[in-house]
Amino acid sequence: MDTFHHKYNPGRELVIDEAMVAFNGRHYIKQYMKGKATKWGFKIWILASPHGYVLQGNVYLGKKEKRNTDMLLGSQVVLNLLEKQLGLNHHVYFDSFFSSVGLMNILYDNKTYACATTRPTRKEWPTELKFPKKLKLKRGESKRLQRGKVKATVWHDNRNICMLSTNWDPNSSVSVPRKTGIGNKQIKIPCPQSVMLYTKFMGGVDRADQFRSYYGFGRTTKKWWKYLFAFVVNTAI
Repeated sequence: MDTFHHKYNPGRELVIDEAMVAFNGRHYIKQYMKGKATKWGFKIWILASPHGYVLQGNVYLGKKEKRNTDMLLGSQVVLNLLEKQLGLNHHVYFDSFFSSVGLMNILYDNKTYACATTRPTRKEWPTELKFPKKLKLKRGESKRLQRGKVKATVWHDNRNICMLSTNWDPNSSVSVPRKTGIGNKQIKIPCPQSVMLYTKFMGGVDRADQFRSYYGFGRTTKKWWKYLFAFVVNTAI
């Protein structure tokens, strides 16, 4: 998969997420992911376009993963996947597993802009936004703070959503439709641009999973490596 990026010149937006390769046998790198349709198997870190073209993929090796002890695992994964894309003014989207204020600054310094959901427990997340529930935001309301080039946003929809970004104007917002619960009636509520962009572009890896399922290659086998081989072939198809 290291050569996939040679065959396609991606646009500005890129997506990072994980994919799962189903495997029911025993192996030290086998992982469990509660939120995935495939819960047991091999975890693959994926860099893709929003349209579903896979540019890079790295197998997660669990405890044998080479780690930089000064960096969160998620940050290390992002930088490894983007090694050949840094400095090209890409806009990268990823979820809260990978995000941190430190990572946002590293990417910005390398002319790469990012937008991601995050967790309010992350290091360097603004103290004023540490407890989103205490902000008592109503639906459509948001609270935004900026330090340097990194914008932190808490927006309330049905729940509080925390975002980090460096690729949008903090003063800009859009409107999104939401159901009122009364028949088919809808209303429009304000929404930060970062949330809108994240929702628009983040599905690239899921789309790649969907494409891969259309042309399934591979059979049940006891050889663990054949599952990974089938994953690469299906991705290439």
